Amino acid sequence: MHYRVLGSLEVMEGESRVDLGSPKQRAVLAVLLLSRGRVVATDRLVSAVWGDNPPTSVTSSLQAYISNLRRILRDGRTAGTPIVRRSPGYVLDVPEEDVDVAAFLHGADAARGAVESHDWREAVDAARTALALWRGGLLGTSATRSGCSASRTAWMSAAARPARTSSPACSAVGGSPRRSSRRSASGPPSRCASGAPGSS
Repeated sequence: MHYRVLGSLEVMEGESRVDLGSPKQRAVLAVLLLSRGRVVATDRLVSAVWGDNPPTSVTSSLQAYISNLRRILRDGRTAGTPIVRRSPGYVLDVPEEDVDVAAFLHGADAARGAVESHDWREAVDAARTALALWRGGLLGTSATRSGCSASRTAWMSAAARPARTSSPACSAVGGSPRRSSRRSASGPPSRCASGAPGSS
C-alpha cells in the first residue's frame, strides 16, 4: 500500500483508493502516519484526535478504530498489519518509500545535491519528480476538520530543524527541502526553474 499525506489523507492499493472509514478513524491513522516508525502514546492519540474533552467512551472508541485500521491495512499476502501495539501506545511500521512525503523530501535532497554539483538537468528532473507527488498542503483541510492539526504542526516543525545550508536547489522545491514541509500547510513549493541556469 502507498500512503499519501501531501494533500488529503489517502491510502492506495494499486490504483484503488482504500476506504479509511470515519473522520475520527482517519485522524487516528494520520497521527500514526506522521510519527511513522515511532511509538505514539495512547494519551497523545486521544489528545490529538479528541482534544481536551474526550468522551468517557474514548478508550473503547480508540481500540475500535485501531482494530478497524489493522483490518483495513492488512497485507493480503502475509496477513500482517502495519499497526503494532507497543507500550505505551501504537506504532505504524511502513517503509519510507511507501509514504509520499518521504519520497518528496528525498527528491528535494537529490535536487539540491545536483545543483551543488552543477548538474542542472538532474536538479530539474529530481525537483519535477518531487513536485509530481504534490497534491496540496500536508493532510490538506482534513487535519483541521479531524482535530489532528497539532500533530501536523509538530511534524512540520520537526522536519524543518535539520535544514542544512541554502543553495539554488532549495528554490527547486520551495526553500530548504526540510523547510518545504513547513510551507506545505499553505501552498505548493516554487518551481526549480528559478535556481538552474538555462532552465527557463
